[in-house]
Amino acid sequence: MDIKRVFEIIAKEYPIAKKQKLKNHPLTKFIRTEVPKSFREDLGETISKYKVMVAKHAGNWSRVAWIVISDTGVTESAARGYYPVYSFLKRKKNNVIIRSRIQGYKN
Repeated sequence: MDIKRVFEIIAKEYPIAKKQKLKNHPLTKFIRTEVPKSFREDLGETISKYKVMVAKHAGNWSRVAWIVISDTGVTESAARGYYPVYSFLKRKKNNVIIRSRIQGYKN
């Protein structure tokens, strides 16, 4: 599945899904498996030195879904380093995808 379609699915379904139980929800599996897979398939060798990370949802839905693309030479986790992040938000009646550059810091 291409990246564009994966983004469309997350943007459309995440606001609805996070009102439901997290445990065994099909969207969590989709995000954890399809997001990294689609980046690898669409970008091939270009993405090989990068790590694709997604929100892990430790027991509860995250307020927003996010995807991080990290250069493993610069950062290994969302808590340290800097990286681009795609955030999926619900704003009034629209689903929005925001691309930002973030600097993570954990003491």
